[in-house]
Amino acid sequence: MDITYISREHEVIVEPYLSLVHSSMKEMLVEDTSRYSEFMDVASSILDYHNQYSEGEVGGYIEFLSIIPVNYLVMIKGFMAGYSNESNRSDVRMYSHLLTEYSHRVVDDLSKLETTYE
Repeated sequence: MDITYISREHEVIVEPYLSLVHSSMKEMLVEDTSRYSEFMDVASSILDYHNQYSEGEVGGYIEFLSIIPVNYLVMIKGFMAGYSNESNRSDVRMYSHLLTEYSHRVVDDLSKLETTYE
């Protein structure tokens, strides 16, 4: 899916994030392909919302930039809560910690972007 970026910097911050999240969730859910498919369906909805948000005149700059990492983090936490059980709890916690920290860093990096006209 094509994603609307405001600048090359925006793309350079978000693309590796999306790649890591998708590959991490695929790895974690390797034995549950239907759940990974559901994850990607929700991810697609978030990316659609992000792209449509950029077309409107409602909302602010930082809100637009934060849509992907904030909504992805909520989605990740929800999927992990539903997937966690006695046998995989330590793996789920590891992935959760890694992706939570990365999400916070992405939001922080995006909040430092200045508006540009490319």
